[in-house]
Amino acid sequence: MSYKTNKVSTNADLPNILIVDDDKGMCKTLSRILELDGLKISTVNTAHDGVDLIKKSSFDLAILDIKLPDIDGVELLEIIKKEDPDLSVIMMTAYASTENAIKALNKGADAFVTKPFDIEELRAVVKKSIEKQMLAREKRRLENELKESLEKYRELFENINDAVAVFLIPDYKLIIYNSSFIELFGYSELELKDKMISDFVYTEDLSAVHERFEKIKEGEILKDIYEIRMLNKKGEVLFIEVGDRPYFQKGRSIGVEIIMRDVSERKKIEEQLIQSEKLRAIGQMASGVAHDFNNALAIILGNTELLARQIDALNQEQIKKQLKVIETAALDAAGTVRRIQEFTRIRADKEYVKVDINEIVEEVKEMSKPRWKDQAQEKGINIELITILSDDLPPVKGNSSELREVLTNIVFNSIDAMPGGGKISIETRSVNNEVCIRVTDTGVGISDEIKRKIFDPFFTTKGVISDGLGLSIAFSIISRHGGRIEVDSEEGRGTGINIILPVPIEIKDEEIKTVQVRDVKSKNILVIDDDEMVRNVLEGLLIQGGHNVYKASSGKEGLDIFNREPIDLVFTDLGMPGLSGWDVAKSIKAKDSRVPVALITGWGVQIDDKKMKESKADLILSKPFKMEQVLDLVAEAMDIKKEGN
Repeated sequence: MSYKTNKVSTNADLPNILIVDDDKGMCKTLSRILELDGLKISTVNTAHDGVDLIKKSSFDLAILDIKLPDIDGVELLEIIKKEDPDLSVIMMTAYASTENAIKALNKGADAFVTKPFDIEELRAVVKKSIEKQMLAREKRRLENELKESLEKYRELFENINDAVAVFLIPDYKLIIYNSSFIELFGYSELELKDKMISDFVYTEDLSAVHERFEKIKEGEILKDIYEIRMLNKKGEVLFIEVGDRPYFQKGRSIGVEIIMRDVSERKKIEEQLIQSEKLRAIGQMASGVAHDFNNALAIILGNTELLARQIDALNQEQIKKQLKVIETAALDAAGTVRRIQEFTRIRADKEYVKVDINEIVEEVKEMSKPRWKDQAQEKGINIELITILSDDLPPVKGNSSELREVLTNIVFNSIDAMPGGGKISIETRSVNNEVCIRVTDTGVGISDEIKRKIFDPFFTTKGVISDGLGLSIAFSIISRHGGRIEVDSEEGRGTGINIILPVPIEIKDEEIKTVQVRDVKSKNILVIDDDEMVRNVLEGLLIQGGHNVYKASSGKEGLDIFNREPIDLVFTDLGMPGLSGWDVAKSIKAKDSRVPVALITGWGVQIDDKKMKESKADLILSKPFKMEQVLDLVAEAMDIKKEGN
């Protein structure tokens, strides 16, 4: 017979037995028998010695003689049980009586044996008592561990910063909560009695919460953390981050445990950051628009000044060429406005069309000529711009205006990088189904540190004279075209910029809208605009078309003219002080619905369809406009007038 322990067996690991008997021979005999079973034996001959030894040492079993010289064995039993209630005790006596047995068992003895005893019977009783003692001690150890674990959990439950609560199935009544839950929602413990989950969750979010709880009830494991709105005692909306899971009791799911974290402050900060980001984006967009317009104005003003100075020396073809450059720059600026308008209306990007890169390069060379040639020469600086264009360059898919903008920005940067003059080269070639535009200059070059930042918005090395958006915009445009920009440069050795654009498998030709100007008999046309220059330009274009023009600087003046003159068509600006274009259109249509009204506007596609319908205006002329557009609109207006008659 042996006893197993969880460790390697040592003398200290053996079950420890105490024998208390005044018969030293009996003590010796019992010791030998039990030591054979691997037990550690201690013996004493008096009750007092037994009590002293129990106080000093730990025993798994005590075997007591019922008749001892100093005190009765049953009395010793009582003392031992007070000292160590879980200690197993076997009583033995040569004076067997039912009364003594019952008395001993009632006082806590585990067994009662009679002398002389059967050795095997004694060994069996000892083994059973030791096993019982071991089970009792293991039970006590587990109970202590559980108690300690529960205390730690309770401490964690109460001291955790997050609010924790349990809602009971099926009506999701609140049954358990911690102090953080009370603090979060502001209720007293008395007020929380009989509260349901519906008392805490914002009405619009309640169905989503119930849906999750039902899934948990059905045994589905939901590991994600989600966000809901909840209400505190004051009715204030709290933004709460929630994690939920089943709550078990005795192995059965009886509710839903939720852990809640208040993220209301974080939401406020996020909203502030979003608002800040919006303002930053608006600022960046405004700077970008200003940048594009400054480039366009530089081209327009430069070429206008050259034209004015050289007008006597230029022939008609040269003048037309200069004017064409000015017109292209103006139309590019108008394209910038349209892109901003389309962006604010969240329109899908327009479909790109076939673009000849060599043609773009030649246009940019001509448009930037006032900067790299004429203005430079006035400062005594010589800048040369050469082009090396591939004859068999395939077309790419893109937007001509945007690509001109990119190349113009890069050329202007090269000019700025050569304050003492130098050479700019623009080369085109086709490599591996891609078109490469390489722009090189002999300027001051770029350091590695600056090279890493050149595509960042607002980064500039030019100080207050630049907004730092040129290359940022260029990078954005080329990315939209599915291409890339690469820069190689060294300080003091110039800069090379490669623009690489993909060659598409299929490409559509650009649909060039040709305006067929139809001959229209001379008409009386009223132009109403508070901007004198716009009035005069429109008057000049209409007179060139053979029409008679009346002008007015306000809506009231225009209506006065309309009431006394035989007007066939009215052009009215939309945004004017006093009577707006909408008001003018309504008044004219009220007096004579047959007279067509065209609204002049710089808002383009942002015209309000509802207001357009209410005013009964017929047509829209978007600024900037060309002569062909104006005259075609006159013809269209006369068609409308015929239909009305």
